[in-house]
Amino acid sequence: MVKKKKYSDSELVWMNQKGIKLEKENKTDQAIMLYESVIEQNFEGNHPYDRLAIIYRRLKEYDSEIRVLEKAIDVFENIV
Repeated sequence: MVKKKKYSDSELVWMNQKGIKLEKENKTDQAIMLYESVIEQNFEGNHPYDRLAIIYRRLKEYDSEIRVLEKAIDVFENIV
């Protein structure tokens, strides 16, 4: 079993900021990878969940959009 890296809060914030920059540079695939890493950590801010839902909707990847939104609900109802 591969152990997931635990990021600090400041690293997660940096990853969100980097995701914003990547989106502005039309590097959506890289932004998705960063945002997915952030939500894996049960990030307590809405930004990565919102952005992923928007990106997946734009890409017509509805199952991924639903997965992200369900993850956000779980995090905000049970963790935060």
